[in-house]
Amino acid sequence: MKNRLFRQILPILFLILSLALTLSACTGPAGPAGESGTPGEPGAAGTGIEQAEINDKGELILTYTDGTKVNLGVIRPEASENPEDEDPILDFYPLPDGTYGVKMGKAEYLTTVTVPESYNGVAVTQILDSAFKNAKIRSIELPDSILSIGEEAFLGCASLSSVKIGNGVRHVGESAFRDCISLINVKLGESVTSIASSAFRGCNSLAKISIPASVTTVGDCAFYDCITLSELTLSEGLLSIGPSAFHGCTGLAEVELPDSLLTLGKGAFNGCRSLTSISATQANTAFSSEGGILYNKEKTEILAVPQNLIGTVSLPEGITSVGSGTFSGCTGITSVIFPESVTEIGSYAFNGCTTLASVVLPEDLTTIGEGAFYGCRGLVSISLGKGLSSVGSNAFSGCTGLHVVYYTGSESFWRAISIYPWGNDALSSATIFYDHVPTEN
Repeated sequence: MKNRLFRQILPILFLILSLALTLSACTGPAGPAGESGTPGEPGAAGTGIEQAEINDKGELILTYTDGTKVNLGVIRPEASENPEDEDPILDFYPLPDGTYGVKMGKAEYLTTVTVPESYNGVAVTQILDSAFKNAKIRSIELPDSILSIGEEAFLGCASLSSVKIGNGVRHVGESAFRDCISLINVKLGESVTSIASSAFRGCNSLAKISIPASVTTVGDCAFYDCITLSELTLSEGLLSIGPSAFHGCTGLAEVELPDSLLTLGKGAFNGCRSLTSISATQANTAFSSEGGILYNKEKTEILAVPQNLIGTVSLPEGITSVGSGTFSGCTGITSVIFPESVTEIGSYAFNGCTTLASVVLPEDLTTIGEGAFYGCRGLVSISLGKGLSSVGSNAFSGCTGLHVVYYTGSESFWRAISIYPWGNDALSSATIFYDHVPTEN
């Protein structure tokens, strides 16, 4: 290719050299130096290149800041069996199915990139793995011919603010847009069926996203730490949301799950500190909701709790345990009403519930796990039933306001409880009222 370019520009260089020699031959002896002139007026603002793109004919089109467009013609030779021999703005690689995949080539120096639908008359169907990784591009438009976006395809494109994904794309690869911190606008095409793990993780300028009806799977951590995400639309057709998929999306206030959803991964909405409600309609066959809390269909298991719950929480009859970390960080709840069916409070279940003031636990509760009420500094009193058999380490650590314990059993029963000695000073130093008779809720 270099030889071809040299042959193309050689006549131009010869013409410039000949002109220079002619001008030199027409000059006479040097005259005396003239006086210095006065400074000139400031020059007009310059014109730069705003956009460079390659059309499907292989022609490089430059668009200048004044709107002028210049066609520089074909800048690359015919497709080679070894694509590395070429030197285009975009690099095209033949795929086993006879189509082409694309990487950025010299596009790392451009701000706007439009990927062509075809290269030398053959469809371009893939954005290859790491294709535009850490590039300086600000916007990119993918044609309908693209079927998949590879792993880490746009990872770390810190200036990328706008992405238009064509209607042909079916799969968005793992970490495809991860850490695109300026990305504010993403339009997913109507053929996307899966969004892989961490695909948009760390896109902390992304304010809204609409998951189209074609999508069946949102992978693990897909939108992890998208901290400004405040508008989320989950369409009918979605079947699965992976663990931690929306973890740390602190701008989300409400989430409505589609009736089609069958699987919700652990911690899918953890760390969403503005979230007040996670709801499912009666038509959903896998989930139910009450008071903003998400349960399994039978309401025997707590699946997800919005972190910004406020006031009193009432759990439905049939719940047998409050799992690990279930209400962790719910700083707005003031009291919890437990059904008699609850027999276990898991580890760190109410960790950091700083405004929780009083707790009445069921008579048949047997276990309070490690750190269950860790850091509940507003907790003043707690009622415990004589069925209690063990209290884990640090269960009441940091409960500096706990002064009163009501216990329905005798003092001898109390002494038989296995209370882990570490981190439970607040419990042991509180005033204990034995043989307490609880009042109705």
